Amino acid sequence: KKRNKRKGKATKSEAKKAQKQVPSSSVLGNLDPSVRAIFDEATEHFESRNGTLSDWLNPSHPHFWESLKAAWSKLPKSLRKTLVERDQKACRAQLRAPEHPFPTASDDHCETAPEAYAHIAPILKLIARELGKELKDLRIYDPYFCDGAVVRNLGKLGFSNVYNKCEDFYEMERDPPLHDVI
Repeated sequence: KKRNKRKGKATKSEAKKAQKQVPSSSVLGNLDPSVRAIFDEATEHFESRNGTLSDWLNPSHPHFWESLKAAWSKLPKSLRKTLVERDQKACRAQLRAPEHPFPTASDDHCETAPEAYAHIAPILKLIARELGKELKDLRIYDPYFCDGAVVRNLGKLGFSNVYNKCEDFYEMERDPPLHDVI
């Protein structure tokens, strides 16, 4: 970063950028405590909560967050802007393509939405029941690795025995891992 050499201080553009990232304590201090709590919770949950900011504010979306929607109009514009910027940053982080030890095409590496796994869960449950297995014991093989979200998403639905590793499927197809479902 460029610094003002004479005074050892940040340049004006650095100071402005830093100001944008952290809401001023006067803005936060003047908030109703319940609205402040929702703001704090929202800023902490961009990495762990499912959905995006627009999902959280959309009453018809499965990830709708009612208390955030209720607090949204009470948040000052600067804090709403902070949440939008955090959401954009989280979305960009999710879009970064993982590195693979084999040749890939960028169009081949798109994670399936968590909702899609919820849609196929009844079929997987039926297969488990037909095989006489608990959900956690059903061996699922997803040969196309992107970023490993399939393991997390199916795990949340009770399917914890999922094989999805950063391996070249075309090399593995001759000797795939043991599985009940592909």
